[in-house]
Amino acid sequence: MTWFRSRLLLATITALLISLSLGGRMIKLLQQFQIGQQIRAEGPASHMSKRGTPTMGGILIVMSVVISTLLWAKLNDWYVWIATLTILLYGGIGFLDDYSKIAKAQSLGLTGRQKLALQITVAVVLGLVLLYVADYKPNLSIPFVKSFTPKLPRPVYLALIAVVVVGFSNAVNLTDGLDGLQRRDLQPR
Repeated sequence: MTWFRSRLLLATITALLISLSLGGRMIKLLQQFQIGQQIRAEGPASHMSKRGTPTMGGILIVMSVVISTLLWAKLNDWYVWIATLTILLYGGIGFLDDYSKIAKAQSLGLTGRQKLALQITVAVVLGLVLLYVADYKPNLSIPFVKSFTPKLPRPVYLALIAVVVVGFSNAVNLTDGLDGLQRRDLQPR
């Protein structure tokens, strides 16, 4: 267990160092290529100052997590690969959304339905992989109640996986907002 905690700490530090060392350069590069956020004309006037805020910061986050995972995780564990693939697939959805915004030069990328359909599809595939490839047992674990772990029917398990994974993904996106990569000292004057 101590070795696991050490590797977890080293992976966290590695991801932090990668993001700190590459973050500023990436922001400058995105600004140089004018890869920035478009703001809806019907939005609040206060948001107009955020036009051009670099977008696609998820690339840095995904890259930091994946590199540190590949360096420090036990690569012979199915769960490591499933989690890494899930991060890459959700990062791919974010990339498609941001790329669509840049290509159209407007604030509308993928529609909400398109994003949700892709996210649910990835989550259900994740659940199926856990059930059939990794031979995961669909038992419900309730915090602080170790003796009660009911086995879930597979459709309920897949629905629960979809709700949890899609919910967490969207919670992260909602907290990111428009200010993700905005730094006052790097903004064009």
